Amino acid sequence: MKLHYLILAPLIVVFCFASAPAQKSSASSVSSKGELSAAEREELLKFRESVWRDFFAGNKTALEKALPENFIGIGWGAGEERTSGRPDVLANAEGFKKAGGKLTRLAFPETKIQTYGNVSVIYTTYDLDLETNGKTETHKGHGTEIFVRENGKWIHPGWHLDNY
Repeated sequence: MKLHYLILAPLIVVFCFASAPAQKSSASSVSSKGELSAAEREELLKFRESVWRDFFAGNKTALEKALPENFIGIGWGAGEERTSGRPDVLANAEGFKKAGGKLTRLAFPETKIQTYGNVSVIYTTYDLDLETNGKTETHKGHGTEIFVRENGKWIHPGWHLDNY
């Protein structure tokens, strides 16, 4: 099995925006103005990076908190059907870790964010290096990731990744 099929990294989306109703601005909700404050943006980007790092570290506990049960991923590493659910992501993260894989570099050269109430969509490019069995592979691509602010915390219900 090719390494990229063992790796299911952040992918997107057929997520129903209606499941995350917009809230009026408060200390624990995202601005209803359609944009994030600098602090909210920083918090979201830190959370996004932690999900990527948790995947490659095989951190099942953190991934279970970040990815809701109805998670949908499309793209890179999802296999022939090209879509995956939360159980697939958890299994692939564990498989990567058990195979001795390591994330040695992670960058997001371009990131744009759209916000609608408590839902933020990140459009990004990624550039990362993975090491397995002493061999380093570089992966680059585009990503669209969905994030929802729920009960004062971000969750990551969907993604779509494509290598280039």
